[in-house]
Amino acid sequence: MGQFYSGQHGQLLIKPSADSGLEQKVGNLKNWNITFQQSVLDTTCLEDTDRTILHGVRSFSGSSSLLYYQETASNLFKMTNTFVTGKSARTDYRLSNFGQNFEPEYANVILRLFDGNNRDIGFTCLITNFAISCTVGEVVQADISFEGHGLPPTMTMIT
Repeated sequence: MGQFYSGQHGQLLIKPSADSGLEQKVGNLKNWNITFQQSVLDTTCLEDTDRTILHGVRSFSGSSSLLYYQETASNLFKMTNTFVTGKSARTDYRLSNFGQNFEPEYANVILRLFDGNNRDIGFTCLITNFAISCTVGEVVQADISFEGHGLPPTMTMIT
């Protein structure tokens, strides 16, 4: 008989680089989602009676909410470094780019359904939004949004 999955099976991991196998769990997730889109290009001509289309640009985006919990060193702030880089501003006043920050880094993210087998969606993205909220009587929560870069390189959801 098949198995149903629930939110408790969801994990979000980051990798220091796309080639590295050292994935690190970011934190305890409240949720994650990812959406794939395919745009179409209309190729219908003036005298046509039926609409015709071609495939256009593919894209994907998503978001996640996680609850900040720390048993040991947290990987939450490794995620923030992809949005606000850990590199400092250029401080040599003699350079033409004096005072400018370095460009944000791409994040190598894995969304996982963990049930003993890893059912992963791995991809490269830019973190487009990162917000941490701290409310009296509540657990600290971080909300993350991302936009995909290229085609997702791994997708092992269906086995």
